[in-house]
Amino acid sequence: MSRRVATAAAVAAALTALPSTAQAQDTAPPAIEPAAFAAAPNGNNSWRLTAPQTLNLSATDDVAVSKFQYSLDGGATYVDVPATAGPSATASVTLSQEGNTPLRYRAVDSAGNVSRVALNTTLNQAAAAGATAVRLSSTNGLGPGDQLVLNTGTGQETATIATVVLPNPGGTTPNVTLTAPLTKAHAASTAVAATAYAHTITLQIDTKGPVATWGTQASTLSAASTAGATGLRLASVTGRTAGETLQVDTGPGAETVKVASVDAAAVAPAPNIIFTSALTRAHQSGSAVYVPQVVDGKILQSQTLTPLRSDPRLRDLSDTVSTGAGGSAPRRMTLDGTSMIPKTVDVNRLTVGKHVQTVSLQDTAGQTSKYVNTFVVTTSFADLGTVIDQYANNALRTTLNTAHAVGATGLRLANPVGFRAGQEIVVGSGDTAETVKITRSLSTPPSVNTTLAAAATTGSTKIRLTSYNSEALAGPNPPSNNGPIAGQPIVLDFGANQEVVYVKRNISPLPAAPEPNVELTAPLTKDHAAGAATNLSNVILAAPLTKAQANGAAVALPQPLISAAKATELRTLLADAKTKADAGQTAAAITALQAFNAAAASSRPLQSAGEALIAQLNGTPVDTAGTGITVEGAEEGVQAIRQYYNPSPFKANPFATYKILVSGRAGGFRHQSIVDFETMFQELGTTNGFDVEIWDPNIGASPGRQAPAGVSLPTSPFLDWEQLKQYKTVVLNSTVGINGTSTMNAVEFANLQRFVRAGGGVIAIHGGIDSMQNVPWFMDLVGAGFTNHGGNQGGILVETESGGHVELLNADPAHSTMQSVPKRFSTVEELYNTNRNPAELGIVHPLMYENEDSLVGQLGYSTGALHNSDRHSMTWCRNFDGGRSFTTALGHNWQFTTQQWWRDMMLNAVQWTAGQEYSNCVTFNEVKDLLDQASADGNVTTAGSTALNAALASADTAYRADDFAAAAGFAREFVAQAKRLANAGADKGTALMQLQTKGAELVGWMSGNEAEPAAPRLEGPPAQGTVGGSVPATLGLTLGAPATFGAFTPGKPQTYTASTKADVISTAGDARLSVSDASATATGRLVNGSFSLAAPLQAKATSAAGTGTAFAPVGGSSAPTTLLDFGGPVSNDTVTVSFEQAIGQNEALRTGAYSKALTFTLSTSNP
Repeated sequence: MSRRVATAAAVAAALTALPSTAQAQDTAPPAIEPAAFAAAPNGNNSWRLTAPQTLNLSATDDVAVSKFQYSLDGGATYVDVPATAGPSATASVTLSQEGNTPLRYRAVDSAGNVSRVALNTTLNQAAAAGATAVRLSSTNGLGPGDQLVLNTGTGQETATIATVVLPNPGGTTPNVTLTAPLTKAHAASTAVAATAYAHTITLQIDTKGPVATWGTQASTLSAASTAGATGLRLASVTGRTAGETLQVDTGPGAETVKVASVDAAAVAPAPNIIFTSALTRAHQSGSAVYVPQVVDGKILQSQTLTPLRSDPRLRDLSDTVSTGAGGSAPRRMTLDGTSMIPKTVDVNRLTVGKHVQTVSLQDTAGQTSKYVNTFVVTTSFADLGTVIDQYANNALRTTLNTAHAVGATGLRLANPVGFRAGQEIVVGSGDTAETVKITRSLSTPPSVNTTLAAAATTGSTKIRLTSYNSEALAGPNPPSNNGPIAGQPIVLDFGANQEVVYVKRNISPLPAAPEPNVELTAPLTKDHAAGAATNLSNVILAAPLTKAQANGAAVALPQPLISAAKATELRTLLADAKTKADAGQTAAAITALQAFNAAAASSRPLQSAGEALIAQLNGTPVDTAGTGITVEGAEEGVQAIRQYYNPSPFKANPFATYKILVSGRAGGFRHQSIVDFETMFQELGTTNGFDVEIWDPNIGASPGRQAPAGVSLPTSPFLDWEQLKQYKTVVLNSTVGINGTSTMNAVEFANLQRFVRAGGGVIAIHGGIDSMQNVPWFMDLVGAGFTNHGGNQGGILVETESGGHVELLNADPAHSTMQSVPKRFSTVEELYNTNRNPAELGIVHPLMYENEDSLVGQLGYSTGALHNSDRHSMTWCRNFDGGRSFTTALGHNWQFTTQQWWRDMMLNAVQWTAGQEYSNCVTFNEVKDLLDQASADGNVTTAGSTALNAALASADTAYRADDFAAAAGFAREFVAQAKRLANAGADKGTALMQLQTKGAELVGWMSGNEAEPAAPRLEGPPAQGTVGGSVPATLGLTLGAPATFGAFTPGKPQTYTASTKADVISTAGDARLSVSDASATATGRLVNGSFSLAAPLQAKATSAAGTGTAFAPVGGSSAPTTLLDFGGPVSNDTVTVSFEQAIGQNEALRTGAYSKALTFTLSTSNP
């Protein structure tokens, strides 16, 4: 980048102008007030997203202010701003210059005096006599013509700045040139008193959104070009070939050209790339040149699609600002209307045809844009062959992070995510390739890199690690040591003697060597010599490597999308089609492709490619209508402008029933969300009946802002037990720090322990676990400690540093704190990796998981050392040491302050930890520890302990296999055993009732019903007794009022209806309700004396308990008509019996009543 140099020429002329006689006595400069913009910045980091911006100027003078001046080029030139002359003057300037510009401004009085400001700095480097340039520690506010007074006393001299070098050069290079050589030598750090003849204010304007470009950057222009040019000078022509397409520039100024020839020997400034057609636009030197992924609206199916993000300037020849605010980050991405984590798209997963990808971007200033790329996926015989190979050879790939010798039984993978136990992987390539099986993947990755200080034998449960060599149990800081954290995996030894062990605890006090200093969770299975080294393998193999593998060697986990046999079949069919097509046998080629499509029926993308080849053979052109890249305004929610939420000094809530303490004292990195969350807790307290006091003194931590004056308690509440015990819950709000100076001293820590052991609650948020990782008790309290997090290249969210897009999973939707948290959702957050995986270890009750796959491969993001686990917990709770602990590794994102799921989660966390509501935070480990203690104390019988342990182990195993139904069943068996008085020991059942309650919590957790368990009860041995009664055989049928059709109308065809009710009682196994006509006269027909109707009487019945049929003629006694069947006993079943009677148009009707006595029968074959 070239440096801009500001000169003193114009300034010197103004400063040396001779005053007139009338002005000769006026030597006092005017006094200018600090300039202020008329509007506050509307972007992030003091950026302004609109232009013009108005700057207001104000000054006074003992005679008269005549005008103002400002400079946008470091003081090289000034622009006059007229003002009404007088002792006091004001003026306004409208400004539109894009970029980050130091704006110098000043007032000039009627005598020509200019306002000035005194500044202090030092020499960054020593300066010799005769030097014409120096390096100042700071050039802020300085420009050409400003005066420097170096040193004091006899070593003092005055110099004038000729130029200030911009941007500030690195290293020891001078950043200021002088109008004359120094006459004296000056040491580094010499004081420099400067007089600047202008004040400075920063002008930051960014009205242009960031840019997305689908392509790979090939080079830049080393010389500007004009419209009509047929060639360009690229900074590099490496890889460029005739016939390829290039994109010149980005955004609206972009255009594509086809390369005719490449001349690598062309001498600058001659073009080294010649095009087949002329440029249609002018392009500035430095403009980017890309190889586009989509050409003429088309991309082959075998390719990938990745939008590059940038925030450039140089949009046109009038734009002199080289860069925008920077930090172009993908805030949202969609593919064919479906949201996705911003990642590279494998086009081979898409069907051939038209698709739309969008990417919405935001830069550091907060300016946004949305790019819409409409493209067509195309294919060819060759490309489809490539896609088949891609499908057959699809694999999860990584590399070795170190060299591995023959015999190695573990591998250190650069990215182990997705590599799990039971998988067969291919290590190496070519002659070094071999297939090995993973027996174990370690979560978290091992970090203990040390040796055994003493030999250890098979069966030992304790070892001596060289690295655990310091412990402080007394002193100004909390008790700490540098031993490995409990639960960490350690890969001990190499080759056939390798084994994985886990730390149970660090032995404390630290024994003198060579006594063991670490206890393991299980006995050693092998002997290990003193000096045996640990290693950082993160996957363990079933058998040793047979070949040496170099650092960086390829590792692949085959994940074919089609079988090898299917790939062979498809290749054969495709080759047959191509052979026939090449021979001009179009019909035969189409037939072969139709066979290909039938064989590819399980893969729509492959099948669509076959269909596209048929269309090509039929001469159908590719439809590219509507393709191309368009720019739109970003969707709602994409733009994230920082909002600040500030708490108020404490004021007691008259309706509060308890009080909590929020500690934001961070002695390390101070998170920007600390103060926002303090506000949130105050708001939650106001509306939910608890008081919130804040301990957040200003100890100079950064970069997060400090709480407003008067918000923090004046002294630490942790120093005074009487004060601390008044709180129900303590919130550790990103309290980053490793020692007493930055977190707690020994007295504060002891009071925190006392608080928890007295039943107090603790909530740790985000950086609250980046605290006291060397204090074992604290690590157990919060569950795990921070080790690292991911990083991004584009500032995805302002003041969230290394945030990335992440999918979070609600691990326990029935939990009181999780009921407002979506089952799955995406957000932006700085994602922590921890020193152990507390969920897999079983020491916490997991509430929220991170989907690690959502992070891997994310654009512009690196993951850090992920856990390689489906149970990478981000939020959890536990019952600990008499108290209640709730931890979330989330909380860097200040936007959570107003998001309802977060607020509800925090509120319920407060209410549980404060003992105000029930929450189920049981763990299998907690129940196992209680059972072990009860058994050891003799409070559970031997038989009872055996039965309880068996049920608990089975429940835990089922839970770890994600079989929650089975886990709930085994937990119910545990509860049943805990209810048996016969299992009670010396305490006569007290321990059993505690175990019963915990077992009931396990049942609730596993079954998703987390209501508070009922009070426990013990049961004695069951005794058998009988009680009963008898039911007499009953078939009861009660009929209602007779059914009547009313009057029949002669000569009119009509079907008449009538109904009656009946009541049925049956104690039989089955029953049938039927109807019959016992009369021998016109059986089944209504009669009037000797006359009868022509059509038979129709009947049916319905009821709640019976199964009926359609209308049917009423039969005689020997063939009754079935109305209802009952499949079992029934009582007081109300039956509706319906009748139909048809009358014909020509049917003769006799005066009088037509009727028939019918017999209803309730019968059974199973009394």
